[in-house]
Amino acid sequence: MEDIDFRNSCQEVYQVLYSLRLKDFIKIPQAVIEYIDSYRNKDYEYIFDTQNQQYSELTASILLAIYYDYIADDKTKKLLEDIVELKQKEISIKENMQEKKEEPVPQEPLQDSSPIKEQVSQPVQENYPVLYKENFFTRIISKIKEFFSIFTKK
Repeated sequence: MEDIDFRNSCQEVYQVLYSLRLKDFIKIPQAVIEYIDSYRNKDYEYIFDTQNQQYSELTASILLAIYYDYIADDKTKKLLEDIVELKQKEISIKENMQEKKEEPVPQEPLQDSSPIKEQVSQPVQENYPVLYKENFFTRIISKIKEFFSIFTKK
């Protein structure tokens, strides 16, 4: 049994092709139209509406391939190639980001028992710099020392 989604997409493509202008329609080889006609789901009712163009992703892909191969001029083909290239880069970037999120980050244990060791042993979600703040009393003492050191330097 053939894939019903493909057959429905062929019906949608068939309807769209027959709504094209004659000068664009005659650019498509008869063999392509016959192929789509032979695989289309004739029980699936699809009416192409130029105002509300809703069809599946598979239909859009088939239409794009037909447009690129038979109807588009060289300038439009170049534009479509650029768009596809950008989409492929976007997809590869997303895939790389997913892979990085899934890979466990190797962590080396620290040799000394400092308070930093506790923070490193927890998994880090993002690679942002960690701010270390002195506690309240340490800051007050350092400010007092700084204040008195101003008088002693003269």
